[in-house]
Amino acid sequence: METVRNAVEHIDMDNGQMRVQFVQSCAKTDRIRNRSTNKLSLLEALNDAPAPSQGSTADLFHSMTSKLTTNGKPGRKRVGVYLTNGPSGDFEETLEAVQQAKNEHDVEMFTIGLGKDLNPVELRAISSCDVSKHMFTARNNSKSKELARQLTKSLCSVR
Repeated sequence: METVRNAVEHIDMDNGQMRVQFVQSCAKTDRIRNRSTNKLSLLEALNDAPAPSQGSTADLFHSMTSKLTTNGKPGRKRVGVYLTNGPSGDFEETLEAVQQAKNEHDVEMFTIGLGKDLNPVELRAISSCDVSKHMFTARNNSKSKELARQLTKSLCSVR
């Protein structure tokens, strides 16, 4: 979560132009980490222990989309950030949920993969285009600050 915390501290999301939701999928455990529209409450949510979620990674993306589209101000950009350390385990269902978020609800998707068990095909499919600005990976946490810098740069260009 250090990568997310570093990125959030540098994102200008308090101007009301962006709504961000982070989805975390760890091998064997899926969780929605936080849902927020301003930096302070997003940082506070990062400190809260997440409750385990029942359901698939696809369910997490459906929930993310629902949160991003409910009570949103017109014109506010919808952004999803998916963090994982391995494959989803339900590739086809996950891609259907992500495509629905991207195509039907105009959610811009970023992915962060940490670890050696990543599925780069899945991460590319989840990421919005240009993939080079929406997908970030590292084999270990030692690169988390660099990933945060790259994510921040990409998120700051979302308008």
